[in-house]
Amino acid sequence: MVSILQAARRLYIEGQSIQSVADKMDTLYHYGGFVYPFGGTIDDKGTYISSSDEDDPLPPIARIDKLGFTLWVYPYGIVGLTDNKGNQKIARFD
Repeated sequence: MVSILQAARRLYIEGQSIQSVADKMDTLYHYGGFVYPFGGTIDDKGTYISSSDEDDPLPPIARIDKLGFTLWVYPYGIVGLTDNKGNQKIARFD
């Protein structure tokens, strides 16, 4: 997990779309990541709300803000990526 966080910090992402950033993260990770997205949403406080009623909301354990993007890290290897336009991506990077 730490290598993904370090890689996300090093990305030069100004002006890129959220999909472009997600694609770069997937390339660095090599094991799927956003290729296999999770359902659900990330609220304005960063809490991940699963699309399954059986799962409790997960508050983030880490947050990285860079150039209009926020990378959220949750328990169980779940990672969220949001931008300042309201777009979101959620997947597992474990």
